[in-house]
Amino acid sequence: MALSNRVISITQDNYIPVSIDGILNSNVFTSRLFMREQKKFSGRQMQIPLQFAKPTSGGSFSGVGSFDTSLQDTRVRQTFSHAQFYQNVSISGGEASLNKTDGEVLDLMKITLEEAQNAALDSIGDQVYGSGTGDDFLGLGAIVDDGTNTSTYAGLTRTSYPQLNSTLVAATAGALTFANMATVIRGSSAAGTKRARASIVVTTETVWDLLESLYTPTIQSNYDSLSRVQVSTYSKPGVVYKDQDSLKGQAGFEALYWRGIPIVADEKCDSGSMFFLNEEYIHWYNLKGVGLQQYKVASQVDSVASEFAQDYPIQWSGFDKPFNQYAQIGQFIMLGNVISGNTRRHGKYTGITTV
Repeated sequence: MALSNRVISITQDNYIPVSIDGILNSNVFTSRLFMREQKKFSGRQMQIPLQFAKPTSGGSFSGVGSFDTSLQDTRVRQTFSHAQFYQNVSISGGEASLNKTDGEVLDLMKITLEEAQNAALDSIGDQVYGSGTGDDFLGLGAIVDDGTNTSTYAGLTRTSYPQLNSTLVAATAGALTFANMATVIRGSSAAGTKRARASIVVTTETVWDLLESLYTPTIQSNYDSLSRVQVSTYSKPGVVYKDQDSLKGQAGFEALYWRGIPIVADEKCDSGSMFFLNEEYIHWYNLKGVGLQQYKVASQVDSVASEFAQDYPIQWSGFDKPFNQYAQIGQFIMLGNVISGNTRRHGKYTGITTV
């Protein structure tokens, strides 16, 4: 409706005191990675020993025997370096001054900080699914592979050390099948153990919907799929919440349940893919930055990135004032890396387009 100056000249606008995020989407696995137990990055590089051979100096004998006492090399070092990420925050002094008048609806400084922090987490979420190229953090593209996309990992070649290979299965004619899912599980798990098998499956919304269509009431007892299951950012690997309308004090993600493994949708996930991840063997190793501090701004943005109360391992430099500008400039910083010391306990199902 067009308004006349009779109204416009004497009637104020009214602003709702919240900013709506129209950009960012879900970042499920990154949230779980950062909000679960974090490891400490220490030293110039992190070294994780990998056993690549079984000692062969043993066997049956008779009498007093004749033992093989030779020394054997069975281990090699996996080497990990840290990576660095920044998100800049710049605020004009004049704009901040105007905002601090009686006309303030939202705090310019706080909302700018929150938008920057959310942007940083979203960009890092992209790197979590990447291959660690350039200065990026290591991601699932490098961790969950068999040499198809990344020939080396942790300073070792996957050809020389096939123990670094994850289980990769490609869909036949793009079809999603329980048989192929089972193949990934068998290849990446140790039979009969809970710790050496996937604790979560992360996929796209499209593939999640395809999987849901495979579940019918006739197989409900086998797959336990039709009861309402949720996974939270804080829940332990493999733990789900069933038939709960809400999770007290924390946000939950809808999940399907297959072979006791929760399956969640993440909009950051690679198209047509399902990642079978063993969260016992993939962690964020955090490096505390000198002169940096943990910082969580009060929420003024209605965003998926603002749902979680616990601080991410993102650090704040504080504001500096340039000598030749009326402004304040600071950076959010993340130091460390995503590290998996046991990559063979992960798997990936690719090329899924239909059922």
